[in-house]
Amino acid sequence: MSQAPLPLLPILTGPTGSGKSSLALRVAERLGLEILNADSRQLFRGLEVATAAPDADMLRRVPHHLVGSHDPLDTVSAGDFCRSCCELIEGGPPRSPAFLMSGGSVFYIRAFIDPVEERVSPAPELRAQVLEWLESEGPDALRARLLALDPEASWISVNDVSKLRRHLEICLATGLPASQALQSLRRPATVRPLLFVLDTPLEALTGRLHRRLKAMLAGGMIEEVEALLKAGVPETSQALSSVGVQDIRDFLEGRIGRDTLEERVYRNTRRYARKQLTWFKALGREGRTRSLDHKQDEETLCRTICDTLEAARD
Repeated sequence: MSQAPLPLLPILTGPTGSGKSSLALRVAERLGLEILNADSRQLFRGLEVATAAPDADMLRRVPHHLVGSHDPLDTVSAGDFCRSCCELIEGGPPRSPAFLMSGGSVFYIRAFIDPVEERVSPAPELRAQVLEWLESEGPDALRARLLALDPEASWISVNDVSKLRRHLEICLATGLPASQALQSLRRPATVRPLLFVLDTPLEALTGRLHRRLKAMLAGGMIEEVEALLKAGVPETSQALSSVGVQDIRDFLEGRIGRDTLEERVYRNTRRYARKQLTWFKALGREGRTRSLDHKQDEETLCRTICDTLEAARD
Protein backbone atom coordinates (compact mmCIF):
# COMPACT_ATOMS: atom_id res chain seq x y z
CA MET A 1 0.00 0.00 0.00
CA SER A 2 1.53 3.32 -1.07
CA GLN A 3 1.97 6.09 1.46
CA ALA A 4 -0.08 9.27 1.18
CA PRO A 5 1.98 12.13 -0.28
CA LEU A 6 3.38 14.63 2.17
CA PRO A 7 1.41 17.89 2.37
CA LEU A 8 2.64 20.76 0.24
CA LEU A 9 4.10 23.81 1.97
CA PRO A 10 4.68 26.84 -0.25
CA ILE A 11 7.46 29.03 1.14
CA LEU A 12 7.66 32.62 -0.09
CA THR A 13 10.91 34.42 0.58
CA GLY A 14 12.99 37.23 -0.84
CA PRO A 15 15.13 40.15 0.30
CA THR A 16 13.86 42.58 2.89
CA GLY A 17 11.59 45.23 1.38
CA SER A 18 10.73 43.18 -1.71
CA GLY A 19 6.98 42.98 -1.01
CA LYS A 20 6.78 39.43 0.38
CA SER A 21 4.16 40.20 3.01
CA SER A 22 1.68 41.74 0.60
CA LEU A 23 2.11 38.95 -1.95
CA ALA A 24 1.84 36.28 0.76
CA LEU A 25 -1.41 37.83 1.96
CA ARG A 26 -2.87 37.77 -1.55
CA VAL A 27 -1.91 34.12 -2.12
CA ALA A 28 -3.18 33.07 1.31
CA GLU A 29 -6.54 34.77 0.73
CA ARG A 30 -6.83 33.26 -2.74
CA LEU A 31 -6.16 29.70 -1.55
CA GLY A 32 -7.61 29.88 1.97
CA LEU A 33 -4.22 29.34 3.64
CA GLU A 34 -2.85 30.41 7.01
CA ILE A 35 0.55 32.11 7.19
CA LEU A 36 3.56 30.79 9.09
CA ASN A 37 5.93 33.66 9.83
CA ALA A 38 9.59 32.99 8.95
CA ASP A 39 10.99 36.34 10.07
CA SER A 40 13.00 35.70 13.22
CA ARG A 41 12.47 39.21 14.62
CA GLN A 42 8.71 39.33 14.06
CA LEU A 43 8.42 36.54 16.62
CA PHE A 44 8.92 39.08 19.40
CA ARG A 45 6.32 41.39 20.89
CA GLY A 46 7.02 45.11 21.08
CA LEU A 47 8.87 45.56 17.77
CA GLU A 48 5.97 45.61 15.34
CA VAL A 49 7.14 48.75 13.53
CA ALA A 50 10.88 48.00 13.67
CA THR A 51 10.38 44.56 12.12
CA ALA A 52 7.67 45.57 9.61
CA ALA A 53 5.34 43.01 11.19
CA PRO A 54 1.86 42.41 9.71
CA ASP A 55 -0.54 45.14 10.79
CA ALA A 56 -3.96 44.66 12.38
CA ASP A 57 -5.75 44.57 9.03
CA MET A 58 -3.47 41.84 7.67
CA LEU A 59 -3.86 39.79 10.85
CA ARG A 60 -7.64 40.15 10.57
CA ARG A 61 -7.76 39.07 6.94
CA VAL A 62 -5.57 35.96 7.27
CA PRO A 63 -4.57 33.98 10.39
CA HIS A 64 -0.85 34.46 11.06
CA HIS A 65 1.21 32.17 13.30
CA LEU A 66 4.49 32.95 15.09
CA VAL A 67 3.94 36.71 14.92
CA GLY A 68 4.39 38.43 18.29
CA SER A 69 4.36 34.97 19.84
CA HIS A 70 7.36 35.44 22.14
CA ASP A 71 8.44 37.73 24.94
CA PRO A 72 11.38 39.99 23.97
CA LEU A 73 13.47 38.31 26.67
CA ASP A 74 13.10 34.90 24.99
CA THR A 75 15.67 33.17 22.82
CA VAL A 76 14.26 31.28 19.82
CA SER A 77 16.65 28.95 18.01
CA ALA A 78 16.19 27.58 14.52
CA GLY A 79 15.29 24.29 16.18
CA ASP A 80 12.58 25.99 18.26
CA PHE A 81 11.22 27.52 15.06
CA CYS A 82 11.19 24.15 13.27
CA ARG A 83 9.42 22.47 16.17
CA SER A 84 6.76 25.19 16.33
CA CYS A 85 6.13 24.94 12.58
CA CYS A 86 5.90 21.15 12.67
CA GLU A 87 3.44 21.27 15.58
CA LEU A 88 1.25 23.76 13.73
CA ILE A 89 1.35 21.78 10.49
CA GLU A 90 0.64 18.46 12.19
CA GLY A 91 -2.23 19.98 14.17
CA GLY A 92 -3.66 21.94 11.25
CA PRO A 93 -6.26 21.10 8.62
CA PRO A 94 -5.66 17.85 6.69
CA ARG A 95 -5.94 19.57 3.29
CA SER A 96 -2.80 20.29 1.29
CA PRO A 97 -1.58 22.94 1.35
CA ALA A 98 -3.02 24.45 4.55
CA PHE A 99 -0.20 26.89 5.30
CA LEU A 100 2.05 29.34 3.49
CA MET A 101 5.41 30.12 5.08
CA SER A 102 6.59 33.67 4.44
CA GLY A 103 9.66 35.56 5.61
CA GLY A 104 13.28 36.33 4.91
CA SER A 105 15.18 34.74 7.80
CA VAL A 106 17.59 32.59 5.85
CA PHE A 107 18.84 30.55 8.82
CA TYR A 108 15.33 29.55 9.91
CA ILE A 109 14.15 28.62 6.43
CA ARG A 110 17.32 26.66 5.72
CA ALA A 111 16.94 24.74 8.99
CA PHE A 112 13.38 23.84 8.02
CA ILE A 113 13.92 22.73 4.44
CA ASP A 114 17.26 20.90 4.76
CA PRO A 115 15.99 19.52 7.28
CA VAL A 116 18.39 19.82 10.23
CA GLU A 117 16.89 20.67 13.58
CA GLU A 118 18.69 22.05 16.60
CA ARG A 119 17.16 19.66 19.10
CA VAL A 120 19.69 20.30 21.85
CA SER A 121 18.12 22.15 24.78
CA PRO A 122 20.95 23.36 27.06
CA ALA A 123 20.23 23.71 30.76
CA PRO A 124 19.25 27.23 31.87
CA GLU A 125 22.45 27.60 33.89
CA LEU A 126 24.55 26.79 30.80
CA ARG A 127 22.70 29.42 28.78
CA ALA A 128 23.22 31.88 31.62
CA GLN A 129 26.96 31.15 31.60
CA VAL A 130 27.24 31.82 27.86
CA LEU A 131 25.28 35.05 28.25
CA GLU A 132 27.57 36.11 31.10
CA TRP A 133 30.62 35.54 28.89
CA LEU A 134 29.03 37.63 26.17
CA GLU A 135 28.22 40.52 28.46
CA SER A 136 31.56 40.51 30.31
CA GLU A 137 33.95 39.65 27.45
CA GLY A 138 32.13 40.78 24.31
CA PRO A 139 31.24 39.03 21.04
CA ASP A 140 34.83 38.72 19.75
CA ALA A 141 35.87 36.71 22.80
CA LEU A 142 32.69 34.63 22.58
CA ARG A 143 33.47 33.79 18.96
CA ALA A 144 37.02 32.80 19.96
CA ARG A 145 35.60 30.42 22.58
CA LEU A 146 33.33 28.87 19.95
CA LEU A 147 36.10 28.42 17.36
CA ALA A 148 38.31 26.73 19.96
CA LEU A 149 35.60 24.07 20.31
CA ASP A 150 34.34 24.04 16.73
CA PRO A 151 36.76 25.43 14.09
CA GLU A 152 34.16 24.76 11.37
CA ALA A 153 31.99 27.51 12.89
CA SER A 154 34.25 30.17 11.35
CA TRP A 155 31.42 31.03 8.92
CA ILE A 156 29.48 32.64 11.79
CA SER A 157 30.05 36.40 11.88
CA VAL A 158 31.05 38.14 15.09
CA ASN A 159 27.98 40.34 14.54
CA ASP A 160 25.61 37.36 14.64
CA VAL A 161 25.51 37.17 18.42
CA SER A 162 22.42 34.96 18.56
CA LYS A 163 24.03 32.29 16.39
CA LEU A 164 27.35 32.48 18.27
CA ARG A 165 25.53 31.92 21.54
CA ARG A 166 23.46 29.04 20.22
CA HIS A 167 26.39 27.16 18.67
CA LEU A 168 28.54 27.59 21.77
CA GLU A 169 25.66 26.30 23.91
CA ILE A 170 25.42 23.21 21.69
CA CYS A 171 29.16 22.57 21.99
CA LEU A 172 29.02 22.78 25.76
CA ALA A 173 25.81 20.77 26.11
CA THR A 174 26.87 17.88 23.87
CA GLY A 175 30.63 17.84 24.30
CA LEU A 176 30.88 17.83 20.49
CA PRO A 177 31.57 20.53 17.91
CA ALA A 178 28.21 22.10 17.09
CA SER A 179 28.66 21.37 13.38
CA GLN A 180 29.09 17.66 14.17
CA ALA A 181 26.22 17.56 16.68
CA LEU A 182 23.79 19.26 14.30
CA GLN A 183 24.74 16.98 11.42
CA SER A 184 23.46 14.01 13.42
CA LEU A 185 20.16 15.65 14.30
CA ARG A 186 18.02 15.06 11.25
CA ARG A 187 14.25 14.94 11.41
CA PRO A 188 12.04 13.12 8.93
CA ALA A 189 10.38 15.31 6.33
CA THR A 190 6.86 16.39 7.31
CA VAL A 191 6.02 18.45 4.22
CA ARG A 192 6.97 18.94 0.58
CA PRO A 193 8.38 22.47 0.55
CA LEU A 194 8.04 24.54 -2.61
CA LEU A 195 10.35 27.51 -2.27
CA PHE A 196 9.43 30.67 -4.20
CA VAL A 197 11.94 33.55 -4.24
CA LEU A 198 10.79 37.06 -5.08
CA ASP A 199 13.82 37.83 -7.22
CA THR A 200 14.47 41.52 -6.60
CA PRO A 201 17.97 42.88 -7.36
CA LEU A 202 19.59 45.25 -4.92
CA GLU A 203 19.29 48.28 -7.20
CA ALA A 204 15.51 47.76 -7.43
CA LEU A 205 15.24 47.80 -3.63
CA THR A 206 16.92 51.18 -3.11
CA GLY A 207 13.83 53.37 -3.34
CA ARG A 208 11.63 50.91 -1.47
CA LEU A 209 14.06 50.61 1.43
CA HIS A 210 14.38 54.39 1.73
CA ARG A 211 10.60 54.90 1.73
CA ARG A 212 9.97 52.08 4.17
CA LEU A 213 12.65 53.31 6.57
CA LYS A 214 11.21 56.84 6.61
CA ALA A 215 7.76 55.42 7.35
CA MET A 216 9.13 53.20 10.12
CA LEU A 217 11.01 56.04 11.79
CA ALA A 218 7.90 58.23 11.60
CA GLY A 219 5.70 55.37 12.78
CA GLY A 220 7.37 54.66 16.11
CA MET A 221 10.44 52.51 15.45
CA ILE A 222 12.63 54.60 17.75
CA GLU A 223 10.02 54.63 20.50
CA GLU A 224 9.64 50.83 20.35
CA VAL A 225 13.35 50.27 20.92
CA GLU A 226 13.45 52.89 23.66
CA ALA A 227 10.51 51.24 25.46
CA LEU A 228 12.15 47.79 25.42
CA LEU A 229 15.47 49.15 26.68
CA LYS A 230 13.68 51.01 29.49
CA ALA A 231 11.79 47.81 30.34
CA GLY A 232 15.12 46.08 30.97
CA VAL A 233 15.46 44.05 27.80
CA PRO A 234 19.26 43.68 27.38
CA GLU A 235 20.98 44.95 24.27
CA THR A 236 22.37 41.44 23.74
CA SER A 237 18.89 39.89 23.52
CA GLN A 238 17.79 38.21 20.31
CA ALA A 239 14.86 40.62 20.01
CA LEU A 240 17.19 43.63 19.98
CA SER A 241 19.59 42.16 17.43
CA SER A 242 17.40 43.44 14.59
CA VAL A 243 18.94 45.65 11.92
CA GLY A 244 19.02 49.25 13.12
CA VAL A 245 18.54 48.66 16.85
CA GLN A 246 22.18 49.41 17.74
CA ASP A 247 22.00 52.58 15.66
CA ILE A 248 18.82 53.65 17.47
CA ARG A 249 20.51 53.09 20.81
CA ASP A 250 23.40 55.32 19.71
CA PHE A 251 20.84 57.96 18.70
CA LEU A 252 18.98 57.72 22.02
CA GLU A 253 22.25 58.13 23.92
CA GLY A 254 23.17 61.21 21.90
CA ARG A 255 26.13 59.73 20.04
CA ILE A 256 24.63 60.33 16.59
CA GLY A 257 22.02 62.66 15.11
CA ARG A 258 18.81 61.87 13.25
CA ASP A 259 20.35 62.14 9.78
CA THR A 260 23.21 59.82 10.70
CA LEU A 261 20.74 57.39 12.24
CA GLU A 262 18.73 57.21 9.04
CA GLU A 263 21.87 56.82 6.94
CA ARG A 264 23.23 54.00 9.12
CA VAL A 265 19.99 52.03 9.32
CA TYR A 266 19.55 52.26 5.56
CA ARG A 267 23.13 51.13 4.94
CA ASN A 268 22.82 48.17 7.32
CA THR A 269 19.45 47.17 5.86
CA ARG A 270 20.93 47.23 2.37
CA ARG A 271 23.86 45.12 3.55
CA TYR A 272 21.42 42.60 5.04
CA ALA A 273 19.49 42.44 1.76
CA ARG A 274 22.74 41.74 -0.11
CA LYS A 275 23.47 38.78 2.20
CA GLN A 276 19.98 37.42 1.62
CA LEU A 277 20.39 37.67 -2.15
CA THR A 278 23.66 35.72 -1.98
CA TRP A 279 21.89 32.83 -0.25
CA PHE A 280 18.96 32.86 -2.67
CA LYS A 281 21.38 32.67 -5.61
CA ALA A 282 23.13 29.68 -4.01
CA LEU A 283 19.82 27.86 -3.62
CA GLY A 284 18.90 28.73 -7.19
CA ARG A 285 22.10 27.16 -8.48
CA GLU A 286 21.12 23.98 -6.63
CA GLY A 287 17.76 24.00 -8.41
CA ARG A 288 15.83 24.35 -5.15
CA THR A 289 13.91 27.55 -5.85
CA ARG A 290 11.29 28.90 -8.21
CA SER A 291 12.18 32.45 -9.13
CA LEU A 292 9.47 35.13 -9.28
CA ASP A 293 10.14 38.16 -11.49
CA HIS A 294 9.92 41.33 -9.39
CA LYS A 295 8.90 43.31 -12.49
CA GLN A 296 5.59 41.46 -12.72
CA ASP A 297 2.55 42.83 -10.92
CA GLU A 298 1.35 41.19 -7.73
CA GLU A 299 -1.69 39.51 -9.31
CA THR A 300 0.47 37.85 -11.97
CA LEU A 301 2.88 36.61 -9.30
CA CYS A 302 -0.04 35.31 -7.24
CA ARG A 303 -1.38 33.35 -10.22
CA THR A 304 2.07 31.90 -10.89
CA ILE A 305 2.30 30.57 -7.33
CA CYS A 306 -1.25 29.21 -7.38
CA ASP A 307 -0.72 27.49 -10.75
CA THR A 308 2.55 25.94 -9.57
CA LEU A 309 0.89 24.56 -6.45
CA GLU A 310 -1.99 23.15 -8.48
CA ALA A 311 0.43 21.37 -10.81
CA ALA A 312 2.43 20.02 -7.85
CA ARG A 313 -0.70 18.38 -6.43
CA ASP A 314 -1.10 16.19 -9.52
